[in-house]
Amino acid sequence: MAKKNINWKKKLEGREAGSFAETAAKQCRETAVREVKREEKAVEIAKKESTIAPEVLRRMVIMAMLIAMSVVIDRFLTIMTPTMKIGFMFVPAMVAGVLYGPFEGMVVYALADLIGSTLLAKGTPLIGLTFCYALSGIVYGLFLNERPFALFGSSFRRKKVRIIPDILIAAAIVCFVIDLFLKTAVLNKLNKDLTYWGLFVTRLLPEGIMFGIHLVLGSMVLELCKTLKKMIGEKTGKRKKAAKA
Repeated sequence: MAKKNINWKKKLEGREAGSFAETAAKQCRETAVREVKREEKAVEIAKKESTIAPEVLRRMVIMAMLIAMSVVIDRFLTIMTPTMKIGFMFVPAMVAGVLYGPFEGMVVYALADLIGSTLLAKGTPLIGLTFCYALSGIVYGLFLNERPFALFGSSFRRKKVRIIPDILIAAAIVCFVIDLFLKTAVLNKLNKDLTYWGLFVTRLLPEGIMFGIHLVLGSMVLELCKTLKKMIGEKTGKRKKAAKA
């Protein structure tokens, strides 16, 4: 009996030792799996950061180029009188709005006005006019960009109005609401020889001309931006494939 008890004890001890070894091995495997997953996550985050950084840098460079283009256009390709302004300064801001969204359009248009009025015109910028330019940049991004809030991580996609073209809506708001009503109020403070409505009437014809220019050049900008988006998308896709490899 004593021998049998001893044998049973040995068997129990052997089973306990075996189960302990299996538990320890299982824990080691789980720990190794966790470490591998952590390393994979770290690699994925590093790859995302490596792809995001060039995109942000490219966006900043393009925006800087558009601001410079806008300043040059405003300086050399603009007809100025005390009551009207006909030019193509809006084109780079429209490109920024179509490519990236309302925030970028606002930044390009507002900074172009500030830089042009302070450095080139050697005057003090009018905050009211700069505000109007910023609003115009926002309108371009809201109505001409398919995903206007992508910068903030939103997946919202703007539904297109089939009856009225997007460029027609954006041009009407910019020319007849922002430029005609708001800018007239700002300019009326500078030119007190005319009343608000007198200045409003004198600006009707120039804004009508600018509305037509918006429609023509805006349609060309939309087609141009389609090509630019494809080029940017192809370059981004190649970078992502290289990062995965």
